[in-house]
Amino acid sequence: MYLDFRSLAVPAIVAAMSTVALAQEQTLKVGSDAPELKVGRWVQGEVSDLSDPNRTYVVEFWATWCGPCKVSIPHLNKLHQRGRFAGLTIIGVSDESFSTVKGFVSRKGSTMSYPIAVDTEDKSMQNTWMKAANRNGIPCAFIVRGGKILWIGNPLDPEFDLVLPLAMVGRYNPELIGKATPMLTAARDALKVRNFRDAMRHYDSIIDLDPKVFGDVAVRKYEKMLSDVKDKAGARAWGDQMLQKFSSAPLPLAELAGTILNSDEIKARDYDLASKAVEAMGRVLPENNQLLLRVRASVLAAQGQYAEAQEFQYKLWMTAPTEFKADYKRQLDEYRKAAKTKASAKTSAPSGGTEEGGSAEKPAGEATP
Repeated sequence: MYLDFRSLAVPAIVAAMSTVALAQEQTLKVGSDAPELKVGRWVQGEVSDLSDPNRTYVVEFWATWCGPCKVSIPHLNKLHQRGRFAGLTIIGVSDESFSTVKGFVSRKGSTMSYPIAVDTEDKSMQNTWMKAANRNGIPCAFIVRGGKILWIGNPLDPEFDLVLPLAMVGRYNPELIGKATPMLTAARDALKVRNFRDAMRHYDSIIDLDPKVFGDVAVRKYEKMLSDVKDKAGARAWGDQMLQKFSSAPLPLAELAGTILNSDEIKARDYDLASKAVEAMGRVLPENNQLLLRVRASVLAAQGQYAEAQEFQYKLWMTAPTEFKADYKRQLDEYRKAAKTKASAKTSAPSGGTEEGGSAEKPAGEATP
């Protein structure tokens, strides 16, 4: 009997082609080299590439019509404000028209201040990032460090908040992240039902895994003790413990000071604790360290000590990389203006009058460590 092997070959060829196609769809994964950053047009800001080995990048795919994307914007903006001087670059990419995205971003103003771009006409970013990673839903974020993909997922996922700060300090450990993620989720769930004891217990369990790795969780515990638990005394006691626990780790201390100064969740700001955090940082960092100068100037300004703040801000501006000089100079000008205003007010005060200390003042503009 005559057998036509061509008829047998067709299904095999199709199956082989399907396997190849599936493999191509999933070529981008954690550990892969990051694809090229090839956008069509920048709506605001501009990032040339993802090659700086000292920076951590978040490439987030979003759209103006996407509800969850809108929920993630405040979180990403907060991360951008806190992390852009510490080596973090967040990039939002939409495949919508330039005019649509431009209008949306303009209406958001300072609440969406990180770099935003639209895709190329041939959807280069969609193809080389989203489709290559077999991702269909947005928002979807890719964390990139050293040219490698470290994490892919929703920026609202609790794991994102664990991976990003560790990536920024070169301490990303998948095994520790795997252990910590369910604990962080449990802490969030406990806070929602006001089971504060369980929430704090879960935070402690994460910190105990490795205090230096999970310093940001220690700061989050402090923030939640004030905002959710309403335990001012307990928060201060925990803050004092952090000064000891992280005496040789300046980054968590900088984050603690920044949280005290800028967290929207905190009403009563403990400037004394923030000052002590700066003092602790000063014991392990050189006096002209950029992080130390920035935090020190911010803490002084927050307490109304603008003349002292401008001295450190000036040093920061003079020693800063070119990409940050404009931001630092703008902040320096604000401190100088505030210092002159305060001096004038003191000079013109009625004889025998007293001027209250400015411990509750915050300068206009950005003062984020």
